[in-house]
Amino acid sequence: MRPRHGNRPHTSRRSVPGPPDNRLSGPDHGMRRIEYALFLAAALLGTAGALSDALWLLGIAAWVLIVAGLIEMIYRP
Repeated sequence: MRPRHGNRPHTSRRSVPGPPDNRLSGPDHGMRRIEYALFLAAALLGTAGALSDALWLLGIAAWVLIVAGLIEMIYRP
């Protein structure tokens, strides 16, 4: 790195602001979005199955909830 001359602030590629630092940014953002979508789908399917007395909807909701739980355990950041 060259020494700085004068009062001009030093700019480098590292000082460029990136995405905000929150829970949903980073390499596992896609898996987190899939996990939330699966939890939402399980809740919707479970509610629809309970309201319509359709056991097959409750079964699908249970399997979706199992898959979401497995993703939560395996891909935990």
